[in-house]
Amino acid sequence: MEHVLSNRNHEIHVSCFKLFAVYPFPPSFLTRLIRYPNEHNVKEVDVDLEFHRYQPFKLSTFSSDTTQKLKLRAPLDFGDSLKLDCEWVLPVLKTLHLVCPPHISDYKLTVSCLMCLPALTTLRLDGVKLPESLSSMCLPVLTSLSVKRCKLPEEVWDFPNLLSLELDDVRLPENMDDFFSALVSVRDVTLYFTKRFKHDFTICCPQLVHLKIGTRLISSSFDREIMVVAPKLYEFCCMGIFKVILDVDELENASIKVWDTNQFNNATLRQKMLAYRPFINTLSKLKIANILTLDSAMIEGLSAVLVYLTRVPSPFKNLKHVKLPRGCEESSISTALRKYLLGGNPGATFVTALPQVAHTRACASLINSFTLQGRLFEDAIGSWNFLHILQ
Repeated sequence: MEHVLSNRNHEIHVSCFKLFAVYPFPPSFLTRLIRYPNEHNVKEVDVDLEFHRYQPFKLSTFSSDTTQKLKLRAPLDFGDSLKLDCEWVLPVLKTLHLVCPPHISDYKLTVSCLMCLPALTTLRLDGVKLPESLSSMCLPVLTSLSVKRCKLPEEVWDFPNLLSLELDDVRLPENMDDFFSALVSVRDVTLYFTKRFKHDFTICCPQLVHLKIGTRLISSSFDREIMVVAPKLYEFCCMGIFKVILDVDELENASIKVWDTNQFNNATLRQKMLAYRPFINTLSKLKIANILTLDSAMIEGLSAVLVYLTRVPSPFKNLKHVKLPRGCEESSISTALRKYLLGGNPGATFVTALPQVAHTRACASLINSFTLQGRLFEDAIGSWNFLHILQ
């Protein structure tokens, strides 16, 4: 490594620098490695220090006038870095991904750290403690936010241009209704729960188009209710079994899957019945869907509660297609389940591939063909995501 860094042709541009350290480097050499991207105008930097005996690095160590994408899984000094040292200068940084190393317990982000990032459009935080007060934080062009393994603060965030939000294994505050109401521009929301939350809440987002909610909890222990108020909702995906009420004008695609198929396969018939019986009420809330997509575990689970399905009429009045998973034949669907799924609309059918799949693939191909040119369009479209513009 010393030979390469010392003897390479420095006239040749380096676009990406990735450092993964499993074993301890000498501190002086490690510092030189980390500073190398800044000295050579690298645009993408990824530092992952698996070895846990390093002292916390000051944020100014990663200052750069050229870095546009930065991922750090390393011990960082968030406390006095900005007070005692020069500022954390990243004027053109667009993507920041911070991951708390497993051996560090206190990894608390400060508001001042984010205020020095005027061009930030994508922020991903994993295991990072968030500041309680966010009133002074201003990220005017932030469009994508992902938060994992942390507690959300009580104070409502003000991100008027946010288009995409992901919350994964987070502790929710009591004012989640206010939290979502403030997201006036968000189009994509993904929520993953591994723990119970204490209060019902409402996802009220006027521009919401895609919503995914997943939980490993079973309905018997997941007794809280999520209400969705989204007049423009196009696609809803639920992974797991929970209670949800949709207050939407129309819904193109509803996808229902089991998160942990191993847990499902090991469950007894009685356990499946106890878990899926309350879920029938949730299914009825998806009655406006045009397309219903099921996985094999969900089909088996519904088959386990046929005694309850036969007592209620099919709620799916708008249904056009039920998409079956790969390997599942239409002939394997029982008469009772068929009646429940398709009985609401005589024209509804089972399919293994949606009729518009060719159009979808054509759009995907078009998007992929523009991927290499994405950076050329980036400045022109401002804070809007290129994919959203195509849609």
